[in-house]
Amino acid sequence: MALGPLLISDMKTPGARALGVFLWRAFSVFSCRAFSVFSYKTRGVFLGALLALSAFPGAACPLPEGLEHESVQVAGVHDGDSVRLADGRRVRLIGINAPELAREGRPAEPLAKAAREELKKQLVESEVLLVQDQERHDHYGRTLGHLFTLEGKSLEAALLRQGLGFHIAIPPNMTLASCLSEAEGEARAASRGVWAENQWPALEASGLTLQDTGFQRIRGTITDVSRGGGSVWLELDGPLVLKVPDSVWSSSPVLAPGQRIEVRGWVTSRAGSRAVRRGFKPLVLSVPSGFAIERPAAGRP
Repeated sequence: MALGPLLISDMKTPGARALGVFLWRAFSVFSCRAFSVFSYKTRGVFLGALLALSAFPGAACPLPEGLEHESVQVAGVHDGDSVRLADGRRVRLIGINAPELAREGRPAEPLAKAAREELKKQLVESEVLLVQDQERHDHYGRTLGHLFTLEGKSLEAALLRQGLGFHIAIPPNMTLASCLSEAEGEARAASRGVWAENQWPALEASGLTLQDTGFQRIRGTITDVSRGGGSVWLELDGPLVLKVPDSVWSSSPVLAPGQRIEVRGWVTSRAGSRAVRRGFKPLVLSVPSGFAIERPAAGRP
């Protein structure tokens, strides 16, 4: 195969491939005898552009402008989405939730060790850039931040592109939400990592039990929609209700009883509470943003 088509076939996104095709055709024209006035240097510009496009990863998530960043030293990797810095701070990566390692009697989730090892691999150089968004700490006191290599490569995007975690978008830290979602989309389209067949299938809402808490990916049918307390409550066909803030609901596609949806997030149990005694569902999942809820496409993992 000629060099140009080979480079184009390796490009990560449709946009890059389309631009690559345009550049290759232009190069072919300029290389014909009728245009021999163009120098090898000019032709080299076209090939150089193709090489750059083929090497440029999709959903690159460039270093965001307008956010403070600092150079830090990573002293250790706790798991696939958190690290310990040399100054003692523990950093929880924004935009990704990696599978959990074994703890508190629970077995390790699928690909938990692979995610941790890949993050270690990405941190060959312990010095990285820490970029913080609007909210700087979580309720555990951990520093919330994006990590970039000194060359400007997003570590979260690299992990998501390999399917070693799920994209999460929690306001107000939304600066890189769209490009991180695209990085996950690449892995999902290629059935990589957690998106591989039978690796991490979505749970059916109708089959949930009170033990199905923590981060989950769930599919179910909406059975009821109601409002209260500044949120819209979507009941699914099982013991789960979704709490959707009005601000998220107003910008989401219209959802109604009878529709199938897929949602991701942290499930909590209120079993034994007054609300459950009054007839409300025992499991609750708070939907933080529109990135967490979708209409499942046929045949999509």
